[in-house]
Amino acid sequence: MIKAVVSSAAVSAFLMSSALAEECKFDGKAPSMPDAQEATAEDREAKISEIKEYQSGLNAYRECLTTIYENAELEMEVRQEALDTYNATIEKETKMVEAWQAFNQEYKEANT
Repeated sequence: MIKAVVSSAAVSAFLMSSALAEECKFDGKAPSMPDAQEATAEDREAKISEIKEYQSGLNAYRECLTTIYENAELEMEVRQEALDTYNATIEKETKMVEAWQAFNQEYKEANT
């Protein structure tokens, strides 16, 4: 009986995890920065647009993850996975912003 309960809980957690993967999708890849020494003003502006598009996608993805996390009817494991994924997107976005800042500073120095 205990094995059946554990197995049932494991299957339930797996299915909810699969639901998380199906419900919240974001295939966007953080934009990489061009070589600041060779980048043109057009390259810089294009990168700004790419960053904004990426951040917009991240925001929509985070809204989905937040909905899952706040759903008290879901298993705690599923909710925690949504929170962990949310936090990972923050770290990823922070690294991208730091890369942008470094690129932009170098770009300005190279073009002034």
